[in-house]
Amino acid sequence: MSSNIQNMQDILFDTWWGPVSLEHEDIGHWQVGPMDLWLHRDCNDWLISYRTRNIAYLTDVSMEILSKDQAPTQSGIEQTRYSFLSHASDLYIQPMLADRPVISKPDIPLYLPAGESVTFYVSSPLWVNILLGDTMKPILDRPIYRMSDTWFGPPTRRGGLGYATRTMAMTSLDSFPYSPFHAITPVMIHNRAKNNLYIEQINLPAPYLTLYQARNGTFWTQTMVLEREEEDSQELALLKLGKGAPLEEGVTTVVSKSRRPADKNVVIRAFSRLFQN
Repeated sequence: MSSNIQNMQDILFDTWWGPVSLEHEDIGHWQVGPMDLWLHRDCNDWLISYRTRNIAYLTDVSMEILSKDQAPTQSGIEQTRYSFLSHASDLYIQPMLADRPVISKPDIPLYLPAGESVTFYVSSPLWVNILLGDTMKPILDRPIYRMSDTWFGPPTRRGGLGYATRTMAMTSLDSFPYSPFHAITPVMIHNRAKNNLYIEQINLPAPYLTLYQARNGTFWTQTMVLEREEEDSQELALLKLGKGAPLEEGVTTVVSKSRRPADKNVVIRAFSRLFQN
């Protein structure tokens, strides 16, 4: 699958998630962008092998069935084994959003003038959640692309741990760099203060967002609204989350619910610098 930028109408990503049913001693191998996942079924066991590479631009998606003598031997592989009293259950692969906030930094310094509103489209890498097919209980949760850890806000208890990424903060979906392992979040920002808002970073509260999929295979979350009211606050904003899938065409299927329930209309540290004096 090409890594070139495409228009939304031209995109059709392969489905790489859903139920997994393998024969005894078969190995299923999934490549999703920079991640490789091997699921090896034994009589009473599942052996799960996983690795991800720090190559964010990879967008290929593939799945193949291997024999037991083709088990992975590459370096950097994490392996876990799950044993069962009787026959091992089928599995289910579920994409999910990150388990911490994703702190997106615009590539170019960004200001929103007083009284203006804008909608940005921000993408964030997905995680892969492995569940038991009969009970849908999770057994493994790993990032498809491993982002760097970062601290968001001042270096006190008021800050928090998140993941760092960069964004073009595009205002149009034309030429948007779609990816089969990123979710797109429409971020609507209202600057109701009387001075400019410097958007040094955008705090994407990924654990509180629901994941959807469009008919063409792209992933989305609900719209996120940030409202800045006070002139003296360059970092705090009122957060409101949209109900249901965003209005963009074809976004209909719920893939995974939010990791945590979201409070209604809460004030968050939305645009803060990494560290403030």
